[in-house]
Amino acid sequence: MRELCLSAMSEESVQAFLDMLKANNKLEYLELLVSPALVYRYAAAFRQHHRETLNIERKKLPLRCRLAFLSVVQPVYDIFLHLDSYVIQQIFEFTAINAKRTVCLTSGEMGL
Repeated sequence: MRELCLSAMSEESVQAFLDMLKANNKLEYLELLVSPALVYRYAAAFRQHHRETLNIERKKLPLRCRLAFLSVVQPVYDIFLHLDSYVIQQIFEFTAINAKRTVCLTSGEMGL
């Protein structure tokens, strides 16, 4: 699951979602509609998870950057002889742009 929007939340449910955000590194979008009192009580805690970097690849390193890297990796030096395709793939995965989490905690009295 990458996106979840819920309304009419109790305090126990809000706390459960806050605990879930601490453990879950895949959920990209969470929107909760809660009472104004719960927004006041939990806004700072949920804000800590907004724009959090996730372990989800949003997009790969652009092809031109990968080609530029490969163009300078030549077996001139001994170290480059050890860069097999698996190592190069790991380098490209490491340089991918990761997704950011969006967390919205809103009150029903705001017209939403």
